[in-house]
Amino acid sequence: MNRLMKAEWYRVTHSSKLIKWLLVLCVFCVALPLLANIEVIRGTLAESLMAAQSTLAIFMTGFLSVFSAVIVGIAYMNKTAYYEVMAGNKIYQIVFSKVLVDATLVSVSVFVCFGIYWCAIGVCNGIGEIGQLPLRFGLLFIVFFHICTSGILIITCIRQMMGAILVYLRFALVEMAIMFLVQIFEESIPQQMASKIADWFTLVKLTKILRFEYKITNHLIFTVIAGFLIESAVWFGVSYIGMKKQLYK
Repeated sequence: MNRLMKAEWYRVTHSSKLIKWLLVLCVFCVALPLLANIEVIRGTLAESLMAAQSTLAIFMTGFLSVFSAVIVGIAYMNKTAYYEVMAGNKIYQIVFSKVLVDATLVSVSVFVCFGIYWCAIGVCNGIGEIGQLPLRFGLLFIVFFHICTSGILIITCIRQMMGAILVYLRFALVEMAIMFLVQIFEESIPQQMASKIADWFTLVKLTKILRFEYKITNHLIFTVIAGFLIESAVWFGVSYIGMKKQLYK
C-alpha cells in the first residue's frame, strides 16, 4: 500500500504538469466569487462565504470532480495504471492509493487556499453574523473530499479518460435533474421530509454550510458524512468488480 501511494505521488508530482494546473485551479476557485462581484473583498467573512456559495455550488463541484478524475485518467490514457494490476497488487489497495493521494492532494490544496483567503477576510473585515465556523469548515472539507473521491472512483470504474464526462454529468446534470423531480412533487411531500431529502444533495449541503442564515443541524452533519461513505462504497464496488473481471480497454 505504501509503495503504491509513493508511486502515485511520484506520478502526480512529476507528470503532465499536474501540480501547476492544480495551483491554477486553486487560484481560479478562490478568485471566482471576486470575478462575479469585486466588492465582496470589502465585506465580512459571512458575506464572503455567501458570495462563495453562489459560485461554488454551481461551478466548484464540476471543477474539483473533473480535475480529480483527469489526474487518474491520465494514468489510464498512458497505460501506466495497468502495471499496478500486472504487478499483482490487490485491487482495493490500488483504488485506495489513488483516493488517498489524489483526492487528498486536490481537496486539501483547494481548502487551504480558501482557508488563507477567508482567514484574511475575517481578520481584516470581521466575521459577521455567521456562527459554528469550525463545524462549517470541517463539513466543507468533507464535501470537497467527497467530490474529489467520487471523481476518482468513477474514473476507476470506466478506466478511460472519457470517464471524466460521466463525472461531470454526475454532478452537473444528474443531481440537478433529481432535485428538479423532487421540486415537482414537493407539494405532495410533507415540508419537513422535503427539507431532509434536500439535505442529501451536494448543492444544498454547500448552500447550508456557507450561508449564515442556515444552522448546522444533526441531520445535515449526518447527510454530509453518510452521503460521502455511501457513494464512495457504491463506486468502489463497481470499480472492484470491473477490475476483478479484468474489464480493461
